Amino acid sequence: MIISKETYDKCCPTYKEAVDKLEIKIAQISNSNVNDVTKFTQLFPEVVYFSRFYFTPPEYWNFIMPKLGKDLPINRVEFWKNLCRHIAQWALLNLCYNTEWTEIKYKIQHDDGSISVYYFNAYDDKHLKLLNFQNDFYLLPGTPEFPPYIVTEQDLVYPHNRLQECMHEYEKKSYPSARLMKRYQEMIPLYHKIKYLERNAEEWFNALVETRDVAFVIHNVERRIGLTKQREYKLLLETYSKYCRFFLDDKEMKEKYKAEMIKYGFHGLSTHKVYSFNVK
Repeated sequence: MIISKETYDKCCPTYKEAVDKLEIKIAQISNSNVNDVTKFTQLFPEVVYFSRFYFTPPEYWNFIMPKLGKDLPINRVEFWKNLCRHIAQWALLNLCYNTEWTEIKYKIQHDDGSISVYYFNAYDDKHLKLLNFQNDFYLLPGTPEFPPYIVTEQDLVYPHNRLQECMHEYEKKSYPSARLMKRYQEMIPLYHKIKYLERNAEEWFNALVETRDVAFVIHNVERRIGLTKQREYKLLLETYSKYCRFFLDDKEMKEKYKAEMIKYGFHGLSTHKVYSFNVK
């Protein structure tokens, strides 16, 4: 079973039934006598189809990504990268963020038989404001083939574990404005406060809100699991959707969800549609 037993045991009966069907399909494909490329082309659509109707735990996305392989002929690199991006995008919609996907190591096989090593970020330019800095690996010394990370202002305006290192790198090439320096200095103690409060969900959340940064709050609460206090209606409804697609038998939450839909002008929208995500 791909999903952990601990997670499975906590699920409602309806969700377990859907997971059981998915697990059977995954096992059948994994045990079939076809090559790894064919297995991936069969596995990925199954997980994506499941994800259109149900919250999909990170175990499934972490199972799928390595199936792509990392030894590539030069003419398949862009196709491979697009598949990585697609997996990462679907995973994010299901609250799965894998830091290892910012540094996927792959090899290109050239026509002359030589091999080159590169790194790829499956999230591309999507900037996630996480307490654990998204591009942490890029700041670590010692990997000569790894591209240097260029620190920008957007890395200095929210709390994270590499804040001071980022400012040090930024000052090598730019002089921070008074506004930026003020914001940066406010974020250092706030990071320590948030970390200190992380065992208390309510106080932790309130500390996140002190940043006055909606994206920062969303990214970190979704990383932790779900956002219910954020007042931006689209994001609020997406959070209800994520919850209701996981806890299928929670009728009380579904009624709350419907009430919020009516409140924000979505009365009459089909339940099937709002419980699903569209990936562009």
